Amino acid sequence: MKKFIAFLLLSILAFSALAKEQYVIDVLYITLRAGQGDEFQVLRSMKSGTRLEVLEVSETGYSLVRTEKGEEGWAKSKYLSDEPPSVIQVEQLQAKNDALVADNEALKKKHAQAKQKVKEAERERKRLESKSQKLQTKYAKIQDVAKRPAQLAKENEEFREKNTEMESELVKLRQENNVSGNKTSRDWFLAGAGVLILGMVVGLILPSIRWRKRNTW
Repeated sequence: MKKFIAFLLLSILAFSALAKEQYVIDVLYITLRAGQGDEFQVLRSMKSGTRLEVLEVSETGYSLVRTEKGEEGWAKSKYLSDEPPSVIQVEQLQAKNDALVADNEALKKKHAQAKQKVKEAERERKRLESKSQKLQTKYAKIQDVAKRPAQLAKENEEFREKNTEMESELVKLRQENNVSGNKTSRDWFLAGAGVLILGMVVGLILPSIRWRKRNTW
């Protein structure tokens, strides 16, 4: 009994280790039979590309297989292949190509959207830059206007100082003019007095000179 159980376990392990996935080759249809030979009952027909799980390979040229629906039977090993048939490969390649085309279209769409966003961002940047320049110009004008009261106050203060200096010079000139006028008047007065005195002296001296001349004669 123990030997039978051990043999059964080894058979199960060997059976599990042998199981692998294969495909029906390009022969259109093959039969799945109940035994290893054409004389056994046909369980079903399998078209090219049918996926099978190989459970056992016999020396008789048959392989015990299981379909995706769980049906088990024997099929000729020469009609089985590790690689899917060309029709399946073409379908798989076509599916991959379709997927790549779809991905490419999606990437193109994303690229176009990203490009559009870049253009919009560039327009927004230029708009903000223009607005910033306008604000800077306006701010500069405001600063100039803000500086004008201080400049005007400074200029007014300078004008006041110059006006004070000019008024001081004017007063000084007036004083000098008054002094000069007084001196001229005094000089004229003295000159007139001198002429008057000289006239009086001459008037006194001339008669005396004439009287002396007469006495001499």
